[in-house]
Amino acid sequence: MSTLVTFLLILLAYRLRKWILVLLILVLVAGCEHAPVVPPRVTLDARTYTTEQLTCLPDPPIPGRPRTAAAVGRYIADLHEAGANCRGALGAIHDREAGAKP
Repeated sequence: MSTLVTFLLILLAYRLRKWILVLLILVLVAGCEHAPVVPPRVTLDARTYTTEQLTCLPDPPIPGRPRTAAAVGRYIADLHEAGANCRGALGAIHDREAGAKP
């Protein structure tokens, strides 16, 4: 019920001094209330991982000058190994988390 209508009904009830109308207005206004909204209950399944599970191999050092093709090749191979190690470790955790969800 709008506030203006409620105000007009109260004003009418006051001027006519009809208590029945006042009670009717109170019942109408009280009927507009609703039950409070209850938020959904959320439970979290906290998993803990060790430092070893969340740690990747460090990037290999960049070869110094003069850079030979062999040194660059070793650098690229070591870089690829570090990336594969990190993807493997974090990928296993990702797969475990994805499997835990319903």
